[in-house]
Amino acid sequence: MRRPLRKSVATALQSNPWVNLHQRLIHEARFQTAPPSALSGEDFSKWKKGGESYRVFLGKRNPIFDQELIGMNAALSAASTPEPPGSIPGAALAALEAAMPLYRAVQWEEDDRANRFWIAVAEPMLVSAGEELADAHAKAYATPFPKRILVDVSPFAWEFGAYTVGEGESAHAVMSSTEPGYKGFAALEMLMHEPSHAIVAPASGAIGSDLARAAAKLGVKPYANLWHAILFYTSGELTRRALARRGVRDYRPAIAGMYERGFRGFKQALETHWQAYLDGKVSREVAIRQVLIETAPPKNVALSVTAIVVALALLRPRNPIIPGWIPRTAAWIAFAMLTLRGVAGMVVDGSSDLVWWPIFLTGGVLFGGVAWIARTSAFGSAVRRRQG
Repeated sequence: MRRPLRKSVATALQSNPWVNLHQRLIHEARFQTAPPSALSGEDFSKWKKGGESYRVFLGKRNPIFDQELIGMNAALSAASTPEPPGSIPGAALAALEAAMPLYRAVQWEEDDRANRFWIAVAEPMLVSAGEELADAHAKAYATPFPKRILVDVSPFAWEFGAYTVGEGESAHAVMSSTEPGYKGFAALEMLMHEPSHAIVAPASGAIGSDLARAAAKLGVKPYANLWHAILFYTSGELTRRALARRGVRDYRPAIAGMYERGFRGFKQALETHWQAYLDGKVSREVAIRQVLIETAPPKNVALSVTAIVVALALLRPRNPIIPGWIPRTAAWIAFAMLTLRGVAGMVVDGSSDLVWWPIFLTGGVLFGGVAWIARTSAFGSAVRRRQG
């Protein structure tokens, strides 16, 4: 017998054609997704024209943070008529009106089928474990879990397959029905993870404010994505437990596949200290402090001093005590190591880490420049000596 979620946590899952078309068009505009394959001839041209209008309308904006785009998605989510809401901005409205007949003709049936299948798989898991998991998250964060959650299901959901807007009691998520990381049992984890964004933030709310306080006391600056790693770990571990209590003992949380990408270096600290907190063995304050200590970027004072000495030795006149080849060699080594680390980070982490790989890469380039200048100067001096 199905048990509904308690009234204090109302989660609605829906497949809405206007939201699906909107998400498809912004994904095509930003990430060059191909138009529906069944389009051809004049219909294809009409679709591409609408897509170009959306590209101009979207610009460089992000639907997670831009208020106009947030309001637009909310209005489309509430629409149940053949026409889009009148509140939609003019440029986007015209594109939606022109694209919807084409979308309904060649793509909507397929998208809706995938969405409804995803909902049919996810909904029973929510009925069984949703209340339990909402309580567990509220306990872990010492903050009430959102009470009103709306999830628009769509094949496309911005860059990574899902995003959430809202704060406090309300959360509006868009979640992919086709991305592998959101299917099957992972759907339950993501249905807990995404609404958590309404109460967990980088520098405020649950976790973010804890990290800020602990960092201030310790005099360290945490990695910019540490809060998100803790969110991933929390939802993943709590979902793993809930599934294990229901006979699913081999579930692998999403974060398990992320330690070699955006969350490199966090695994041991999270599995030791944050796990201990979730197990009730230490306080949240102690866990946060220890996670920060073990993951904070090293201050590298000695390395910084060494770098300054090397740079000055290369740029100042020849020093009779330190042969010129020593700082030049050190600079070339630093150039190679920092550049390789920066390029590797750029390839592996990409936009998930816009702090450390750019710093490494910039440092490598600067060391290479100083080493080249010193080499050129040394070569010129040697030539002049021979000519003299």
